[in-house]
Amino acid sequence: MHCIDQPFTISKLWVNRNSIQENPEYQRESAIWSTERQQLFIDSILNRFDVPKLYFHDLRNNKGIYEYAIVDGKQRLHTIYAFMQDNLQLATDFSLMEERPGQPSPQPGAKFSELSEFWREEFKATSLSVVLIQNAADEDIEELFSRLNNGEPLNAAEKRNAMGGEMCRLIRDIASDEFFKKKLKISNKRYQHYEIAAKFLLLERTAQGGGGPYSDLKKRFLDDLVKKNKQMSAADASGLERRVTDQLKNLSKIFADHDALLSKQAYPPLYYIFIKRVMHEYGHAKLASKIRGFLTDFHVRRTANLDLPEDDRDPVLIEFGRLMQQGTNDLNSLRDRVSVLTRYFLLDNPDVSVKDPKRLFTDEERLAIWIIGGKKCANCGIEINLDDMHADHQEQWAHGGQTSLSNGRCLCKSCNPSLAKPVG
Repeated sequence: MHCIDQPFTISKLWVNRNSIQENPEYQRESAIWSTERQQLFIDSILNRFDVPKLYFHDLRNNKGIYEYAIVDGKQRLHTIYAFMQDNLQLATDFSLMEERPGQPSPQPGAKFSELSEFWREEFKATSLSVVLIQNAADEDIEELFSRLNNGEPLNAAEKRNAMGGEMCRLIRDIASDEFFKKKLKISNKRYQHYEIAAKFLLLERTAQGGGGPYSDLKKRFLDDLVKKNKQMSAADASGLERRVTDQLKNLSKIFADHDALLSKQAYPPLYYIFIKRVMHEYGHAKLASKIRGFLTDFHVRRTANLDLPEDDRDPVLIEFGRLMQQGTNDLNSLRDRVSVLTRYFLLDNPDVSVKDPKRLFTDEERLAIWIIGGKKCANCGIEINLDDMHADHQEQWAHGGQTSLSNGRCLCKSCNPSLAKPVG
């Protein structure tokens, strides 16, 4: 990798804007700069102050659609474009520090189109220092991006995204799931969705490795997840992604669009663990709606508890509230809060059944069910061979039905609700 310092006029940047890739994977989101900061940058250009260099990855040898990719300077470039498109105006207190003889000065609050022709051309002719980074590998660019960004400090999710590798790709893929787009009441500003997606992946990675349903979700553990999984086999990455997306389908059944229950960063990982545990261990025909109703009622109960005289308050709910305010990413805090949620859910829903830990009928049980059923389908009455028989739960296992002879029935393939699952 080597760098070449080359001046670019603003006019050249404008004319070539479609050949500059603004969103390489390591980049942060745009629109971070405030209006005041953007106005100060334009002020600096018009008043000929020195401004920081732009860093471009030189892609011209790649024969792709882009000639350059922004490594550092995205906010500055967007500010220039916004001003030239009249989407940004000069500050109301703008003043020119050095007048030009015979030329009217730009006025406070003026848009680019409202400047005189002289000042429009003066602005476009301004030369900015651009560093072209050539012969650089992806990891070189990602490392340089992390080191350069100190004007608007990168947050943890942005720094993690700049690390690159297969786990970074997985985080981005998970964050594009419909659950994030429709259910969260949290914007993706500064990659907040990436932060949540990383936590989901760490929970599943921990469970996958035999570490149980809980994991410490602090920054250093999320960073380690990315660093240690820059290289992953296709099967490993696909399996891990599927574990998360399968669970997100369950969560999507429970939460409404832009759900107020998912309005803070601390809630999605907590509910992810709680709902996964309840759906794994307990069964009921209306389990999803019961979970939704409970979570809504639980928040009401917590609020009402705070209005009670201090001696009458439920200390468990008070402690739950304390844990929601501090150390929310701590493993023990997550375990304690999920335990409280589970306890109160079961108290509120005594009709929910514990799932039989044995999911499948044995060969001996299948034979017995076939004989007891008269070797006929219990639904349509046709005779069936043992090999073609489906041993089905009369009360579905997912709803709490036991895997027992008394809850088994003989069905043909056409009549089995699960269709392709001969074990019911």
